[in-house]
Amino acid sequence: LERVSSLVAAFVVAASPRQHRCSRKAMAAALAAVEEGFAASLPRSDLGSLATGVAGMGGTDSMKSKTSAEEEEEAQLRLRMNSEDGTDQGMPPKVIALLISFAIASGLLFGIDLGSIGAALNTLSTDLALSKVQAESVVAGCKGGAIVGCLLGGAWMTAYGRRRAVSMAVVAFVVGPTLLAVARSFEMALLGRLINGVGVGAASVAAPCYLSEVSSPSCRGALVASYEVAIALGFLTASIANTLIEGLGPLPGGAWRYQAGVLPLVASVPLMLVLTQVPESPRWVLSRAGGDVGMLRRALEAMRKLGCVGTKDRIKYIKLVQSQGGKDEIPAASPWHQSDDDLVGLWDRLHLEAGLPLLLSVAAERARPHSMSEAPARTKARYALLGTFRN
Repeated sequence: LERVSSLVAAFVVAASPRQHRCSRKAMAAALAAVEEGFAASLPRSDLGSLATGVAGMGGTDSMKSKTSAEEEEEAQLRLRMNSEDGTDQGMPPKVIALLISFAIASGLLFGIDLGSIGAALNTLSTDLALSKVQAESVVAGCKGGAIVGCLLGGAWMTAYGRRRAVSMAVVAFVVGPTLLAVARSFEMALLGRLINGVGVGAASVAAPCYLSEVSSPSCRGALVASYEVAIALGFLTASIANTLIEGLGPLPGGAWRYQAGVLPLVASVPLMLVLTQVPESPRWVLSRAGGDVGMLRRALEAMRKLGCVGTKDRIKYIKLVQSQGGKDEIPAASPWHQSDDDLVGLWDRLHLEAGLPLLLSVAAERARPHSMSEAPARTKARYALLGTFRN
């Protein structure tokens, strides 16, 4: 039985080398195995006919479809992917520095927005003729807005993504201090503090979540801790900056506009700059991908920007296969081993469950079963917010 099964396997590989990604050397070995197995019972003329028939069934055309250089490049790519995926090389230093910048910028902004109102309160109350209750309301407005911002931040993260939720919080960080800097009444100052608080609440939820999802296990704790440390440094920075502003003497409109308005506004600029450099969380993209080719490609590109091990070679391998027209049938298995990187491993599993669509030709990709090609329904922000209260 072992001998018969080996012969059958060799014959199948020889008859359809393209489906089995068979090289010239493997094709020759399969034909040799067939010849050796049937040599005792078939005359030499029949063996020649058998070899010719096998080649005519697709072996020759398949071999001509790839040059030796393409085969060698594909083999090297697969070898490199399978060797790299077994090691945990951590994140590249440039990516770690970028994520630390994100953590520090968001944490500093959190602390500055909360701490900047203290030194400005006396002069603000005098210029706007605020009562004690109104002054306390302006101070507490940021905390009240943060309550709403925490709920909205969770809904925005679910519906639009982690990075976009932080970007939406930055809008509140810009609008709120701007209103406070030009405030002419209690209502305008209170509205500015409320909007500012929405940004604080949303960022306090979205920023740590983003950091925990994009960082590798080896540096995840340090990145999230740096965000917490930056919050404390933000309070210290606000106190030092307010002292320096007071030392400048009388300023147009009052020093409080610069302390509670201009300072938080300027502090939002570093976070805006960092957000232009970091990708969306691949984990969130994969949670929305299903079998959608565009989302799977977007997640792979995001992992490449984060320096995940094996992603560059996967992208190169996919481009190589697509340059040859793609595969006409869904492969039985991935051409690479399961990665030790948690993000890459998750992408590999979902890509395999979707039928490896990035390796398929256009016709084969469209012919996938609907259960493989469909993407999960997108969650709207209002439904995510209602789900928070329901849960």
